[in-house]
Amino acid sequence: MVNLSYGWIGGPHDGSEYLAAAMEEIIASGNAVAPFTIVLPSGNNRQLRCHAQWRFSGPGDAKVLRWRVLPDNRAPSYLEIWLPEAPGQVEVRLTPPGGTASAPIWPDEVVPPQGSPPPVWMVAYTSASPTGSRYVILIALAPTASLDRNATIAPSGEWLVTLTNDTASSATHNPFASSDPIDAWIRRNDTPYGYPQRGRQSYFDDPAYERYDAAGRPIDVDSGASAVKRDGTLSAIATGSLPVVVGGFRRGDLTVASYWAGGPAGSTDREGPEALAVSDDSAALFGVRAAGTLSGSSGAMDGTSVAAPQVARWIVRKAGQGLTPQNPWPPSYRGAVRTKAQNGEAYLPAPHPSPERGGGGRIVTLPQLGAERLRTKR
Repeated sequence: MVNLSYGWIGGPHDGSEYLAAAMEEIIASGNAVAPFTIVLPSGNNRQLRCHAQWRFSGPGDAKVLRWRVLPDNRAPSYLEIWLPEAPGQVEVRLTPPGGTASAPIWPDEVVPPQGSPPPVWMVAYTSASPTGSRYVILIALAPTASLDRNATIAPSGEWLVTLTNDTASSATHNPFASSDPIDAWIRRNDTPYGYPQRGRQSYFDDPAYERYDAAGRPIDVDSGASAVKRDGTLSAIATGSLPVVVGGFRRGDLTVASYWAGGPAGSTDREGPEALAVSDDSAALFGVRAAGTLSGSSGAMDGTSVAAPQVARWIVRKAGQGLTPQNPWPPSYRGAVRTKAQNGEAYLPAPHPSPERGGGGRIVTLPQLGAERLRTKR
């Protein structure tokens, strides 16, 4: 059993991403007596504005994505636009901040050609997935800052990505139908906790996107006309059919943490995580207490990356009870975790979130929640 506490924003989000597919193959190689699984966090990017989804209304319809790239970003920025498997093509144009739009870019093109001097941006329109057949438009930007005065840097600000549904209908050109969703993902670019500042996370800047309610609290659900979406932000490597995926909730009020991502995944049977575990003490106290690197030390850590190991520990203890051909592990790790969550959910007072965000329910232990609170519910 392996716990991999890492999330991935970019990718097709349909289980065909190469790391997700590799984990599927590894898990499938286990058996009932010697089972194997991988426990993954659902991701923390629900509020990061890194996902956009829309549908063209018909041939010739255009969509403009406003990509806000921050200053003092010493790492490259990447945007992926994943097209449906249905045949169709779009025209791509990229406009730098304060600049002019590029020439149209079509499938199987890489613009501009690589050479000297190095460009500050590149667009590659290609079928790049090793396990799938979907076309992806990859846009790469140079860092917006560098300690090297001779380095090539890109301008910070609002980059415009204009995608126009094809107007022709021939053997080589086809427009997308209005029912075909198109997804755009900004890759993760933040600096890991405790390291010097390097990358700064870019995001979609859509005036129609509502971030806060009248009380100043983060809005947790999608509404309005914005193409920027919170839903469907499950980590790309957690979209397969076999891993155990865990989300997070707050111990104090038992509500779902607003930052963590939910399903569903594109073409798999996954509608969300298997279960939720504690990722924060309360709305005011972020994180849960965890062991530090020095003897006797501890610190608060938050996110679904600290929720997933709690479920992984339960799986290890369950397996440690002794598995034999007569007493094998249940057919699915996912099913076993979901069943445990469902059995415990009946004793929790707060309402259960939707399956896309809550899976089978919230998993807590008596020390986490308090035995008195459980007895009151009973």
